[in-house]
Amino acid sequence: MQIMAAVGMVNSIMVFWWFFDYLATYSNTGFWWTWFTAVVLNGLLWLPFFFSWPVLFFAGSTTVNVIAFLAEVTLFGAYGAYWGVVGAMLYVFYIEPETEKSTYTSDTDATIWFSVYTSICLLDSIVSILLVPDILVYRDKRNEADEIAEQ
Repeated sequence: MQIMAAVGMVNSIMVFWWFFDYLATYSNTGFWWTWFTAVVLNGLLWLPFFFSWPVLFFAGSTTVNVIAFLAEVTLFGAYGAYWGVVGAMLYVFYIEPETEKSTYTSDTDATIWFSVYTSICLLDSIVSILLVPDILVYRDKRNEADEIAEQ
């Protein structure tokens, strides 16, 4: 779970960066809505891990069950949601930047942030797909141990 927390920290830093860099002033454009979707998606899926990792060392069964559920929810991003946002960014940054009012002054600026976001999504997906099954096994073993202890 510590790896999930570290990935949560990376996502938290980037979410706050993107929020203040792109979403500080509202504008009803495809560019703004694309970044808004990226911030909300990554924030909802990963901020809980960053904020809850200190209690994981002292976690009871309920906390472990909640964290396991949140870990399962990250698979939503890995199996579709991240790639929907990446597709929207591809459209807004490269295909229709003028009509979607992209604030990037060149394709180089767009490529940098497109690459950063895509890399973070790839990292998130790999971590979720590889670690969530182990977290669920730990949750089940913890619940079984608690049931035995209660008897």
